Amino acid sequence: MLNDKMHEQDFSDSVGLIPEWRGVGPSWAVPYRTLLPEKLRGILTAGRCISSINDAWEVTRVIPSAALTGEVAGIAAALSLDQNLLPDELPYQSLAEELKKEGFLLS
Repeated sequence: MLNDKMHEQDFSDSVGLIPEWRGVGPSWAVPYRTLLPEKLRGILTAGRCISSINDAWEVTRVIPSAALTGEVAGIAAALSLDQNLLPDELPYQSLAEELKKEGFLLS
């Protein structure tokens, strides 16, 4: 779950950066795990459905954040299908390599 204590942190499973849109400030890294429901396998979340609380909830509830997480979820879903895996089984390195090829900044 992304929360306000995670502001300005890098994550070992970061899938992209979202801006601090409420004022001048650093970007927020989005961990892949925020797109994976804890109690439901085989699906990915995106946009307002990702796991976040407090300040992170506000930052992730806008269109640029939804677009980033939606694109990541689509790429992760395609890779999962190609590799015959569930999204939570997808090796992060495989996803990170594809995101970098597509121009995503991970940290």
